Amino acid sequence: MPNLFDNLKTSSNLIIDAFALDFDYLPKLIQFREQEQKYLADCIKPLFNNSTGKSILVTGKPGIGKSAAVRFVLRELEEKGLNDKVIPIYVNCWKHNSEHKVLLEICNIIDYKFTHNKTTTELIQIIAKIINQKAAVICLDEIDKLENNSILYNLIEDIYKKTIILITNQENFLTTLDKRIYSRLMPETINFKHYNYEETKEILLKRIDLAFNKNVIEQEAFEEIAAKSSFNKDIRVGLTLLKDSANISSLSNQHRITKEHALEAINRLFPEEIKHLDMEEQIIGLLKENKELSANDIFNKIDEKDIGPRQLARVLTKLKEKDIISTKTVFKGRGGNIPLYSLKQTTL
Repeated sequence: MPNLFDNLKTSSNLIIDAFALDFDYLPKLIQFREQEQKYLADCIKPLFNNSTGKSILVTGKPGIGKSAAVRFVLRELEEKGLNDKVIPIYVNCWKHNSEHKVLLEICNIIDYKFTHNKTTTELIQIIAKIINQKAAVICLDEIDKLENNSILYNLIEDIYKKTIILITNQENFLTTLDKRIYSRLMPETINFKHYNYEETKEILLKRIDLAFNKNVIEQEAFEEIAAKSSFNKDIRVGLTLLKDSANISSLSNQHRITKEHALEAINRLFPEEIKHLDMEEQIIGLLKENKELSANDIFNKIDEKDIGPRQLARVLTKLKEKDIISTKTVFKGRGGNIPLYSLKQTTL
């Protein structure tokens, strides 16, 4: 029997820079976030005039460029040589999920090494003393992952000139804050909207130019990946599918990423969704043949018996949301009111 690791082929013959497909990769240009970045910069600019900046809450769904846009602005500060006046500080609160861990990370960023056996109170005093000689932009990403928000009170009270940027997927995050913190923070809110289909394509094309050899991915494969990423409103889906389809291509001894490779990558990433799409096709076919069916009739006729009634109900709801089917309620005696499903005339 051959060893499982005899074949160590990877996608290296297709990919020239795998990091360009990484979630944490920060491009030289953040596309379609220019307005948000300008607003962030405007909130920071008062710090250069010996004043305090504005605090900001950045919200929006995952995978739409919130963190990248903020990190881009902080990088601009450093590249312009302005970090000698305003210290850029970025902490991911998922990785550093307690007040003490956040403070240790800030110490690391401002190059303070003598943290051993220091209490939380001592650390905040040291950090404030160092930062108050200048000013700081303090970004706490994934702020909702902190065990508690008491660190915000200390940062607000003890650091004089600062812009505090909080990033979260939770649009109602401010309602979770203690009133004393909120009244001192008073942040302005930037809500990031998801990228549309054309913007998604442009972003993924740029990553392809950076990551792949030329002419590696077929147009049909790219369109499948771009459509899936846009549908899920998450650029990270597209990046994952690009990497996965490249690996599938290489392991198949291919030198290009085809539509079949892309579809296989999608199937692996969304197996349950593929099953639901198959159910949608079956339901549409059944309603073409029968005109009207109850949910129980449909359940008894479909092939996917490993999908239960609740999953079927979710698929029927999706078909209604897509405006493919309609329902009407009929009275069935002791059975009570039962919805009957039919295809809309535009679908027939």
